[in-house]
Amino acid sequence: MNSSGSNGAQSRTVDTSAIKRFAAETLRTRAFARVGFGLLAQLYSQVVTIGLQLASIPIILSVWGPERFGAWLTISAIPAYFALADLGFAQVAGNEMTMLAANRNYRRAQRVYHTAWLFVVLVIVCCLAICSGGVLLLSASSLPRLFGASSKEILLAAPILVAQVLLSIVFGLIGAGFRATGRFWLFIILISSSRLIEGLAMLAMVYWDGSFAEVAGITFCARALFLLTGIVFLRRIASWLTIGFRFADRRLLRRMASPSFHYMAYTLGHALNIQGTTIVVSWQLGTGSVAVLTTIRTFTRLGITATNMFNHTLEPEYADLAGRNSPARIMQVFGYHMIISVVIGASYFAALASLGGSVVQIWTNSQILVSTQLCAAFAFGVSIEILWTALQTPYVATNRHRIFALFFVASAVVGLITTFATAPMLNLYSPALGGIAGGGCMLAITLIRMRAVGVTQMNCLDRL
Repeated sequence: MNSSGSNGAQSRTVDTSAIKRFAAETLRTRAFARVGFGLLAQLYSQVVTIGLQLASIPIILSVWGPERFGAWLTISAIPAYFALADLGFAQVAGNEMTMLAANRNYRRAQRVYHTAWLFVVLVIVCCLAICSGGVLLLSASSLPRLFGASSKEILLAAPILVAQVLLSIVFGLIGAGFRATGRFWLFIILISSSRLIEGLAMLAMVYWDGSFAEVAGITFCARALFLLTGIVFLRRIASWLTIGFRFADRRLLRRMASPSFHYMAYTLGHALNIQGTTIVVSWQLGTGSVAVLTTIRTFTRLGITATNMFNHTLEPEYADLAGRNSPARIMQVFGYHMIISVVIGASYFAALASLGGSVVQIWTNSQILVSTQLCAAFAFGVSIEILWTALQTPYVATNRHRIFALFFVASAVVGLITTFATAPMLNLYSPALGGIAGGGCMLAITLIRMRAVGVTQMNCLDRL
């Protein structure tokens, strides 16, 4: 009697362990599927971006000419800065919602989402107020001189372009919802398709000699259509996630503001690295050197573009595992992540160190001639950046990037100072040395910080 009871208990134990193994295997399979879909979606996004850039510029130039095209770029440049107004809030909200949803804490995830919506509404109101003030300050007679187009065209097109940028901010918040549901890859496909249709619609309107307002209007309609599509999709796949700010929390808003502001420090650091270096080189070496710098930097930074596709794909996975409190699984993913990043960085450096100069010469039809050694110097800086960005990915994915973001700005300043100080002696090797110096500082800081706060020391559930 006792023996049979013992056997029954043992069988129940075996069955329970089998269920746990099956659940773990199912989660692992779904994670691999998400990563695969994510990489394909990121690849599709890059193809759309590069394809539109290659196709649009010659078509628009042939129809509008340089002056009118330049006027369009000038008019659309200022509203584009409003895209920075969300201060990375959608990214931070998406990370927190992903961790909470993985822990099945949907009520708190909903509260985070509504708080993010409250912030976005406030941002939109502020942007509209700024635009209204700008319209009052600028006289209609000064607009043609500033933007190179008629006052009527500017006054009709500019509000539509501003509204289009504000739609992009809302679109980012919809993306936070997709991230929380484990379908961020679907959002990447959606927003990339939106850019594709917008670009094709713009080219069609330009070809038919449409006005600036008509071009802006048709791209606005395309973006609004895809935004509504995203809202419908999100509602179907996550019925627990609603749009609004009924459950918004002002204390949560203040707490989320800190990682959001620090997330924008990455944007500032990249601006210092790219635009800042361009200004320093132009000042020290002349505008002729800027063309060479831009060409070689665009070419050598293709490696970081490729690895960032991988990093962005893994960010939701790190957040999901943090929410599930799975340190062993986090370290497993992190190990594979680092192996792949090191292999890509080393291979990319080796390829450019041996063939970089020849590839640039062929790519530019011999209009830009650079030595392979110069390509190798820039590629070495990029390889360092590949490493530290991969190391920081788990921290960025779980909103623990504050220290890294602040030091990134500081390292960018170090790179600029290095470039400025060495430019008279090293010529175009100076921005390469600046990149190596700034990247080396960032890699050292990242490793030191990781010793203090390990990858799996999340404390995410307690913090949320």
